[in-house]
Amino acid sequence: MISRRNLIRGLLGAGVAKAGFDVWSATPPSPTIDAIDNPYDLRPVINAIMNTQNVLMDTIPDDQPIVIIMGERHDHPINSLLQEGVLKALLKQREQNDKIKFSFGLEWASNETVFLSTRDNYFFPASAALFAFCDAHDIPLAFSDAVRAYKKASGDNTFEIDEVLKKDDPLNAKLIHDNFPAWEGDSLISREGMAIRNMAMVENATRLIRETKSKIYVQHCGQNHAIGSIKNPYKESLRNLFEKQGCATITVMPEYELVDLFLPDGARRWQLDNFITVTNLSNDEESQSYFSFWRNVSYRSLRHKVNKESGFILNQP
Repeated sequence: MISRRNLIRGLLGAGVAKAGFDVWSATPPSPTIDAIDNPYDLRPVINAIMNTQNVLMDTIPDDQPIVIIMGERHDHPINSLLQEGVLKALLKQREQNDKIKFSFGLEWASNETVFLSTRDNYFFPASAALFAFCDAHDIPLAFSDAVRAYKKASGDNTFEIDEVLKKDDPLNAKLIHDNFPAWEGDSLISREGMAIRNMAMVENATRLIRETKSKIYVQHCGQNHAIGSIKNPYKESLRNLFEKQGCATITVMPEYELVDLFLPDGARRWQLDNFITVTNLSNDEESQSYFSFWRNVSYRSLRHKVNKESGFILNQP
């Protein structure tokens, strides 16, 4: 029987190739981590990331930062647990050698009061756990995404995010003027909006890297930000923009059925070094319940299972 994935490749492959896009390789090159034996065990992925980091550290200049770009599906919280596991490994590395400093960036609006007050955000439990982990372990943190417009919803300290770019923010305004001067929209997920957000993330991240003298920086992001997508060119992706700033990069991408099936020209996996693909990792979704209580129950249940299957690597030190 032909799988849905291969059927779509057959039906769309030729047309997409003509349009300048490339179908994801059926047999991607190493390193690819297949989690089919245990989709809740994060250790093989974390080991691959740390091994790739160690190879880079032996081959690049001491003053060149390494950016680990961790693409995710926001509604699959195992991705955030993977990021927590990587932070835990980097924390252990820092304890062994305090000269190897590291920092972390959350893909959330840099007007951070919005993030901290939107407890009903649909992926808040997983993101909040990363924030709390960084806070507990003195890990420098940037809320690196572009500033968004927001409005008062109810109560004295509660805000509701408008899903639009705040175009009069000084950094946003400069990036728009320099790159898309004729753009009249404000959508966060348009081609222009994604590009501006990626540029803002790199600007905010590199500032944190300089201020903290971080050798390693980990960027949490939706996977369309990492290397582009069918409507977002590779040249405007986080990976390309970080490399243009002189950073070495490691890209970590979970591969989900029919998500980013097509890559933009220039982002073919066999063209990119230090590209770690993760297949068959659990795609359990975070509860979409309106009530944050049930989202927290769903997240905590998954976290317990992942921690157990991963040899309790997420236990607090």
